[in-house]
Amino acid sequence: MRRQGGFTLAELVLAMGVFSIATLVMSSAVLQLYKMYQSGVETRSTQQSARFIAEKISRDARSAEIIAAGSGPSANHSSVCMVSPTVDKVGVVTLTGYKYYVSAVGQNLTPVFPNNTGRIALYRGDVVINQAANNLAAIDAACSTSSAQNAQLLSGDDVSVIEFIGRDVNAAAIPGINLLEMSLSVAAKDGQTDVESVGASGGLCTEGKAEYCSITNLQFSAGPTGTKYGS
Repeated sequence: MRRQGGFTLAELVLAMGVFSIATLVMSSAVLQLYKMYQSGVETRSTQQSARFIAEKISRDARSAEIIAAGSGPSANHSSVCMVSPTVDKVGVVTLTGYKYYVSAVGQNLTPVFPNNTGRIALYRGDVVINQAANNLAAIDAACSTSSAQNAQLLSGDDVSVIEFIGRDVNAAAIPGINLLEMSLSVAAKDGQTDVESVGASGGLCTEGKAEYCSITNLQFSAGPTGTKYGS
């Protein structure tokens, strides 16, 4: 008697098991490739944003005569102003230039950075400071409180600025030096919720908390053209 073609139950179970294992392996490989791609995208995004901000600050600093770094919304953020004296038609001298400052973007935000649920963005706007050019302490204080006009978003929509600290080294501290020392940390859009700490070395990702976390830390100096970077 001829045996009819087909598969036995055991053969079907074995084939389904092999197919399931192969599907699982392929799915894991595809997921891993996607994670690597996403990590690369976020790393590139934070690096490009940090470099753009550093170049913008350096360019403005070269054309300014006075650099001021005022207090910000937290210890991790400050306001930075780069201004030069200007004289109006009636002879009144004011300091005009640009102000860099951070502001929270999103919902359910508090002014405490970076411990909030939103994104922190960096802006650049026009600023006017009504202080004498030789009163550096007053200029630093005015930089914090002066409103910036025509503000432009610098940090982009896909990153968050978790640290922006400026330190102005002026002639009162070191004769002949007018220098801005900057510490900048830029995280992927949701990276601030995955930050372990923000300190002298910038931000650190919390291990195991997020699938994708990219933080770029930059420390650089900038000053007017002709600035002496040392004795």
